Amino acid sequence: MFAQLSTTTLSFARTARALLATFGVGAALLLLGAVAPANAANETVLGSESCGASTCHGAIAPWDGASVLQNEYITWKNQDKHSQAYKALLSDKAKKIANNLGIGAPNRSEQCLACHTYNVPKERHGPRFTRTEGVGCEACHGAAENWLGTHMTGVRTKADRQRIVGRGMYPTEDPVKRAELCLTCHMGTEKDRRLNHKMQGAGHPRLSFELDTFTAVQPAHYVIDRDYHTRKEVANGVKVWAVGQAIALKRRAAAIADPRRNRMGVFPEFTNFDCHSCHHPLEKPRYERTAGDGGPGVPRVNTSNLTMLRIAVSAVDPALGQELKTKGQALHRSGTQGVEAMEAAAQNLARTAHAASQKVAAAKFDSGQMLSLLKALTDEARRGNFNSFATAEQASMAFGAVIAAMGDGGYLSNDAYDKLDAALGEMFQTVENPANYSPYRFRSAVNKIKAATPASL
Repeated sequence: MFAQLSTTTLSFARTARALLATFGVGAALLLLGAVAPANAANETVLGSESCGASTCHGAIAPWDGASVLQNEYITWKNQDKHSQAYKALLSDKAKKIANNLGIGAPNRSEQCLACHTYNVPKERHGPRFTRTEGVGCEACHGAAENWLGTHMTGVRTKADRQRIVGRGMYPTEDPVKRAELCLTCHMGTEKDRRLNHKMQGAGHPRLSFELDTFTAVQPAHYVIDRDYHTRKEVANGVKVWAVGQAIALKRRAAAIADPRRNRMGVFPEFTNFDCHSCHHPLEKPRYERTAGDGGPGVPRVNTSNLTMLRIAVSAVDPALGQELKTKGQALHRSGTQGVEAMEAAAQNLARTAHAASQKVAAAKFDSGQMLSLLKALTDEARRGNFNSFATAEQASMAFGAVIAAMGDGGYLSNDAYDKLDAALGEMFQTVENPANYSPYRFRSAVNKIKAATPASL
């Protein structure tokens, strides 16, 4: 599902992995999995072992001369935290969370199994499938009953790929489809996969997700080589980043607009807000005004995805970028105007986010646009628009995505890349621990990225 990393991306991924482990996303990866792809609603689930024969995807080491690595199952089983998602429910931490929620054993709770396994009804279980395998192959690639035979005959062209997708295999190479799938657990859905404030209060890790970064740190089990290009379309990292931001914003805005999902008794559903705008020591107030927010003392909607998407869209459609900005400011102001006003503002923003998702999915993001994005991120940060921890966290991954894509595309000299990578490492350090986050240190790291950014390519 995820790309074999180039040397440039590996450098970024090593830094990002340390960052994710520190601010809690490493725990979230362990505690979260994926949900059934939408086009695999009725098929029998065969189980990951069906992919694990030594002549299929269970080879100990990659095969020389093969069109795929052949050891994908071993990579998932031994290195991928998704394979440990069910086992996480047996941990003391999971039991404590479940006890706080009063839901019984976590490994028997549908609330937990929804994301920690491929949680399909028992009537769809094949003879080799078990929930205890965690989030297995079919959780991402679709229940294999109807496509396994076609898959085994070989997929050599894009037309072959479309036929197998038509039989139920999920097209994870498509960044829109990948984002929609990943976010069903890493953000939640309107039905049975909601990480709410009650769960977080019980001890569940805070979720923070960015599609390109999480793709980079996922144990790679394919290589984007000539064979891959003959079978599938390939999106660069900037497009993957931008699409991920668009789908995340669309999901969050829709949740705020839905009265069934945006209320918790007399309180709003606080997972839609910026955690750290409230969760900080009162003796060390962190608030700094951001253009368009509701002002001090008003819980701030988490619009970190909006900020990143606005910058991405502005590189290809400035008018749409301005529309996102205007509607985002309206959403912030609505927090002081009442629930109905907020729901209406969120609905307006969700529509624009959908248009933006289509725009960035169609964009190419060439070298000039990447450089413009890097400069725009720098300028926004220097103006103080990334002061909140949630936005700085997303911005650090945005800088990483753009720099890695520029390096992978061969748009940077080795010297320029090394300087940017060093500055990026310092930036990641500033968001390692939300309790110690300082906007001033973050902006200092931004200045170093600005100094290392080439004037032209």
